[in-house]
Amino acid sequence: MSLLKNTSWSILNTLSQSATGLASLIIIARSLDPENAGSILYVLWLADTSIIIFGFGLQNSIIKFLASSKVSDPNATNLIQAWIFRKYIFSIALGCILFIIIYACNKFWSDIDITLLVVVILFRSIYVYYSSYLSGIQNYSKLAKVTLTSNLFQIISLLVLPIYLGNMGVFISYCTGCILPIYFVLKLNLEYQKYPEPCAATKKEVIKYTLDMWFALIIGAIIWSRFEIYFLKEYISIDVVAYYSVALTFALIINQIPSLITGPLLPYFSTQFELKNFDHITCIYNIYTLMLSLIIFPLVFITASLLPVMIPYIYGGKYFESIIPAQLLVISSSMSFAAAGTPLMMALGKSRFMSIGGIYGAILLIVSCIIFIPNYGVTGAAFSRSLSQICMIILGTYYIHKKLNTHFPFISIIKILFYSLLASSLTFLITIFYNSPYISLISAFISIAFYTFIIRNSNLFDEINPYYLNLLIDRCPPKLSFIIHYLLKTRIRVV
Repeated sequence: MSLLKNTSWSILNTLSQSATGLASLIIIARSLDPENAGSILYVLWLADTSIIIFGFGLQNSIIKFLASSKVSDPNATNLIQAWIFRKYIFSIALGCILFIIIYACNKFWSDIDITLLVVVILFRSIYVYYSSYLSGIQNYSKLAKVTLTSNLFQIISLLVLPIYLGNMGVFISYCTGCILPIYFVLKLNLEYQKYPEPCAATKKEVIKYTLDMWFALIIGAIIWSRFEIYFLKEYISIDVVAYYSVALTFALIINQIPSLITGPLLPYFSTQFELKNFDHITCIYNIYTLMLSLIIFPLVFITASLLPVMIPYIYGGKYFESIIPAQLLVISSSMSFAAAGTPLMMALGKSRFMSIGGIYGAILLIVSCIIFIPNYGVTGAAFSRSLSQICMIILGTYYIHKKLNTHFPFISIIKILFYSLLASSLTFLITIFYNSPYISLISAFISIAFYTFIIRNSNLFDEINPYYLNLLIDRCPPKLSFIIHYLLKTRIRVV
């Protein structure tokens, strides 16, 4: 399956996840008071963070090494998958046991049901593993279908179970969404004993990459995975966790867009790296960076302008204090246009730099949270997260440009940023003078139309090799290819 087809299925998969996350949060926020909603969201965050810690990076290693093995030795795919799964499930189980022991000895998180937390960890960890497995073998069509079905189970359960079971019903609903992936994982590994272990050299390479990646993932969990929630709970109260989660929703949705577009790039770059196609890797990286800029920048500034009317309308007036933190988080999410750099560095084996660079970002976030959250609450948490993420992305982009000798389209990106600010100013002004979601929404569409007009009359892709650009566009479905050519005015066609 081609990169563009994989990208299309990846987009559907991530859209499903984003829509489910938004719908789930709306259901929880509207049906529960901020204190109960905050306690539930805190446990879910703790479960996701625990999976990152207990998984030892194996959920990411399987993506890289399954993709690489399809090129170098297709017969090794089953061996690697079975061996990694054994290590992964053992580490998750061991982590849960350690969690229970620590909880029993020191009484950490005394206000949390540890049994419920462990069950959520086990269910969601297998869900994460199966998603990584399908990404590694580049079966994005099945990944999208499984995700869509699982998310449907979760939403239906959320609409019904909390009515009868309260908070417990919410957790059962999240576990219900993991049942289908668990079935496929058990079916896949039911007879794993028949697969011998990979050779010693392969295991050594996997372990080295895994340890580097594990450290990077832990640092990333501090920087990217709502670590501020811990400080909000400790310094303020559990209800502000709900306010912050609402504020963070829109930024997370925007950050999902680079994920859904760049999702297939890690296995794709890994495959091209095995084939030594370095020029091709650089050009695809630049094209994806510009494409993300074209989408992210206008979306960020238009969304930030709409938030004063969107948050009360969607979540209710009790979340009014989430508006300013949400605007700050959304604006800082504009830096996600550089997201193609992460799979590039991972495919090139630069996980050690990601780990070292992440240390500085984690330290900056922790220090910022300690300084700003006690004094500024939710807004301080938003500022701390924004500051650390922006610094991390700037550092990573500099490394790619200078150390890896990879061209970066600075001029085109600056142009797109200016055009986005200009187009979104209309929505911003309308929202200030008219506190109506309908009028503001109409102004947003006008801003998008104006932005499209500007982009069509700009030469933004002069820094890109036209052969690769048009080749990539022409491999899209015919109607989509026509739309992209029309919007970008790319006249050189490749047969």
